[in-house]
Amino acid sequence: MKLLQVHNRINELMSHWVTQIKGFAGMSRTDINHVSETILVPLLRAVYGWSGLHNLNTLSVNYPAIDLADDTAGVVIQVTSTANSNKIKHTLLKFVEHKLYEQYDHLIVYILVEKQKTYSGKGFDEIIDDRFQFDKDADILDYRDLLAAIGGFQIDRATPILEFLEANFRDGRAVGLPLDPHALARYLEAVRERYSLAETRPYRQLSEQRGAPARLSLLDDDGREGVYVPLRYDLHLSDHTAQR
Repeated sequence: MKLLQVHNRINELMSHWVTQIKGFAGMSRTDINHVSETILVPLLRAVYGWSGLHNLNTLSVNYPAIDLADDTAGVVIQVTSTANSNKIKHTLLKFVEHKLYEQYDHLIVYILVEKQKTYSGKGFDEIIDDRFQFDKDADILDYRDLLAAIGGFQIDRATPILEFLEANFRDGRAVGLPLDPHALARYLEAVRERYSLAETRPYRQLSEQRGAPARLSLLDDDGREGVYVPLRYDLHLSDHTAQR
């Protein structure tokens, strides 16, 4: 069934996206968060019908409290990879501090990874004070909420979403993210602490098969066993290029 295949592929690509955000966070990199804001704009338009949604950070870097807005719908969205209650409360406080409720009446927080199972909401109502709409149970979203909504779409609505995700994550990574050599060095050092030997090799030394990923070869002490971890970067080192 084609619809099932489309839904399954969307699920796979969304999961790749979240996994990569987690990985980048572990390397102390936040550039993927900024790229994700841009990707979310057309995705949320398609899923929730917020046709006027736009990225406020293209107008003013680090716009206070919110990142995306639909002026017509009165909806604003804070995009973050921090899922705890303190982050939600901080967003609410900043929203009130800058009196954004005078322009927007509905605040949503989108968690780039996974939101908590529940939020106590302690102190939320006092901050909101009936000045704008924010429901801790309905207005904290993550990728699973998008997938739940998309799961109800027919093929004509689901296919354009799949095509959009394929364009951005066709190989399991967000396109256009440059390599941070310092972050990669920290990653390799962590690998070396776990394994006795780590080798990196350019693609053409590893395989002649077109499209084969560059890999880290991780060997145990006697060199007899190992695992192979695909590199998820484009590396441009001297005359050699390794591509995922």
